[in-house]
Amino acid sequence: RLRLALTVPAQRIGSDEFDNPLYQIRPAHARSTLFTAFNEMVLGPLDHKVLSIELYIDGQPQFPIVGNGVIVSTPTGSTGYSLSAGGAAVEFSSPNIIVTPLLPLDRITPSWVFESGHRLGLQFMVEPQRKIGLCVDGVNHMVEPGIYRWELQKSSYPAQLIRLLDRPFRFAKVVYAKGRIFRK
Repeated sequence: RLRLALTVPAQRIGSDEFDNPLYQIRPAHARSTLFTAFNEMVLGPLDHKVLSIELYIDGQPQFPIVGNGVIVSTPTGSTGYSLSAGGAAVEFSSPNIIVTPLLPLDRITPSWVFESGHRLGLQFMVEPQRKIGLCVDGVNHMVEPGIYRWELQKSSYPAQLIRLLDRPFRFAKVVYAKGRIFRK
């Protein structure tokens, strides 16, 4: 199954406003960090203020996502937090990356499903007083102040799963059953 790879450059892309070295994500000699996710990655504010994230596809700016953050998920992760936030449920074996805004201000921003061959970029700014978090498959990280452009793409290392049951997997039935639990 598909996994996501998020590359966080060692340096932020910069701004005169953030030239103070106290606001760098890590020292200048640090290397880029690579996060991988089986389910999803969530970027959002911890201070309950709106965050503006510019979405890039293959290096080209597309549109801003303004709201409480964004969920980027694999098909496996699309039936969890992303689905609860109004995202699409995508069949597990499909080669897609799903981008779901969290409480977008325009209230009509949909969830997008991209073919996994695209490189997605997220550009955003974290002011010195802000607290922004990155959650990768349930592991939380703090994002230091600065201006960033992160890249997301399909990981070179897919997840290998073992099926213990000898019966066929019925995607729609499983997703419906998940929803039925919460409708009671």
